[in-house]
Amino acid sequence: MQSGTSVEASVADALALGRRKLTSAFSVSPPRSIDSGELLTAPGPGRAIFRLCAGWANRYWRLSNDRTAVLDIYLPGDLIGLDALFVNQQQRPVWTLTFATLEVISAEDGLLDLMADSSIAVYICWLLGHRQRDTYRRLVANAHFEPETRLAMMILDFHVRLRRQRLITGSSFHLPLTQTQTGDYLSLRAADVNRVLQSFHDERVVNVERNWVTIFDIERLKRLARSQPVLTQSSPVTETANPIS
Repeated sequence: MQSGTSVEASVADALALGRRKLTSAFSVSPPRSIDSGELLTAPGPGRAIFRLCAGWANRYWRLSNDRTAVLDIYLPGDLIGLDALFVNQQQRPVWTLTFATLEVISAEDGLLDLMADSSIAVYICWLLGHRQRDTYRRLVANAHFEPETRLAMMILDFHVRLRRQRLITGSSFHLPLTQTQTGDYLSLRAADVNRVLQSFHDERVVNVERNWVTIFDIERLKRLARSQPVLTQSSPVTETANPIS
């Protein structure tokens, strides 16, 4: 019988192998470029998966009261379309927020055959589990936490993800979201987003100017986000929390 340590090592090996294979599969076709505000994926069953090499994208839901709920925000390195591979229902479309470069694996390129590989399937299921965990955390925060906590969590999340992909090395990054889009992502009014960002600026925690974020006091920012939901055990391969480097 395998010990817990050996099981974790086996899982880590399987995830690392799946990651390498998927990276190789994406590199077969040349990257494609798409302008800002363009439709990346249409509603319906998934016919392709995408790796966002550069740029930002989002998935949103237009509500009946003319408001919008931003469901996901994708940063460089993220994979798009994974959930549609396993769920046979209509998916919300994904639109680019900036000029973007991406790699694609389509059905015509052998996507189904690729999914038959057990290590790739395990890796994708692991990614979906992480994404679901992050979504639940944000939903809980949006329902129960103060606006200051939600903004702090979002800024920290983007900062960590960009650093993990080695896209930034310091405390500043470009944020291609309007205050309205930020509010749609965090279930806040644009006026509340503006108020909190102004307070962050006045207290020398974070400054957001012309879509450029500068973190002055990351420890204070972490304390502001300290009310985020506590999750269960961490992954055995936390260094691969982002899909593909």
